[in-house]
Amino acid sequence: MKDLNILLDDNKRLNVRVGAVIVKENKVLLTKDGRFSDGRPLLTVPGGRVKFGESTYEALKRELFEELGEGAVCLNEGVFVCLDETFFEWQGEDVHEYGFYYLFDGGKLPDIEGKHACDNAEVTFHWMDVADIDKYAVYPNQLQRAVAGKFTHIVNKQTEQK
Repeated sequence: MKDLNILLDDNKRLNVRVGAVIVKENKVLLTKDGRFSDGRPLLTVPGGRVKFGESTYEALKRELFEELGEGAVCLNEGVFVCLDETFFEWQGEDVHEYGFYYLFDGGKLPDIEGKHACDNAEVTFHWMDVADIDKYAVYPNQLQRAVAGKFTHIVNKQTEQK
C-alpha cells in the first residue's frame, strides 16, 4: 500500500500522519531524528504516515511495531486525543498535513531511552518530563493537552518546519 503522502502540483504536498503520545511516570516518549537537524533537534512523538486503505489507528499500530519492535505489544489501547492540521514549508514544498494522535499508557514499555528505532538508525527515543515540553519545539504543538487526555484540534500555520 502507498503512503498518503501525495505530491499534488506546483510543489504542493498532502500528508496524513499518525502519532502516539506515550506517557510513563509523568514523562512523554519522544523521537529525535538526526537527519533533520540544523543545530536543534526535530522532536516528535513516535509514529509515521498512513497508508492508503488503513485507518489511522491501524496505521499507528503498524508504525509503533516498526519503530518499537516487540515493545509495542506492551502498550494498551490508545485513545484519540488530537487532530492537528498543519501548513508549512518543507524542503521547498508547501505541505498541508493532517495528524491524528492517540494517547497510550507506557507503564509496561521496556527501557528504551537513547535506543534507536528498529526501522531507522537516525531516530532515537527519549523520555521528556511533561513539565518541560513547552521549552522545546515538539510536534504536535499543544502536546501537553494531549498528554492530559484533553482532546484538542489544532490548526497551525508555519512558514517552515525543521
